[in-house]
Amino acid sequence: MRKSRILALAILVASGGNTFAADMPLPPIPPVVQRAPIEESLSGWYLRGDLGYRFMMSGSVSSLIAPNPTNNRIEDAFAVGLGAGYKWSWFRSDITFDYALPVTYRGDTPGFSPDFSSKVQSATALANIYFDLGTWYGMTPYVGGGVGGAYVRSTEFVSSSLPTAAVTGERWNLAWAAMGGFAYCFSPNFLVDIGYRYLDQGQATTGLTSAGDQLTVKNLTSHEVRAGFRWAM
Repeated sequence: MRKSRILALAILVASGGNTFAADMPLPPIPPVVQRAPIEESLSGWYLRGDLGYRFMMSGSVSSLIAPNPTNNRIEDAFAVGLGAGYKWSWFRSDITFDYALPVTYRGDTPGFSPDFSSKVQSATALANIYFDLGTWYGMTPYVGGGVGGAYVRSTEFVSSSLPTAAVTGERWNLAWAAMGGFAYCFSPNFLVDIGYRYLDQGQATTGLTSAGDQLTVKNLTSHEVRAGFRWAM
C-alpha cells in the first residue's frame, strides 16, 4: 500500500514538472548583426595607379608628295598611368600622367600594300574632374572628363614607293578625355577602380624624309578599358 502511494506521488510530480517545462518561454533568438558596408572617406588627398588597354583608331592620313594612303590601320596599345588628386564630398579632381607603348601604323597606296609604316607612341598629361553618383554596398559609380596635352612621337617612318632612311617626328597636341566607371571600396583608404575612357590625342606627324615626304595621321583616338587603384592618404 505504501509502495502504491509512493508510485502515485512520483507520477504526479513528473507530470507537473512536464507541464511547468512546457509553460516556460523559449529563450529569445539573438539578433542578426549585419556587417555595415565599407565606404571611402568623404574627403582628402589620394594617389592612383592605372593599367589600360587602348583600342586605337585614326582618321584620314595625308602625305606631302605621295598619294594619300588608304586602308589606314593602327595597332592597339597597352598604357600605364599614375596620378594624384583630392576628393571632397561627391566630387573628385586629379592630375594623371599616362604612357602608351609604341604601336605600328600602316597604310596602303595604289600598287603598294602596305606602303607606309611608322611606329607611334604617346604620353598624356590630363587634369580631370569627376562626379561620384552615390555609394551602394561599397560600390561608387562615377562620370568625368579631362583636358590637357599629348606628346606624340613617330619613329621608323618608311615608305615602299619612296625608299628612304627611317625618320622621326614629334609634336605636342591638345588632348581631352571622357570617362565613366565604378570604384569598389575594400577599406576606407583603398579602392579598386574599373572604368572606360575615350581619349583624343590629336594627330601624329612623321619626320620629313630625304625624298621630301611626310605623313600626318589625323584624329588619333582610342576607346580604353582601365583597371587601377586609389589610395587615400
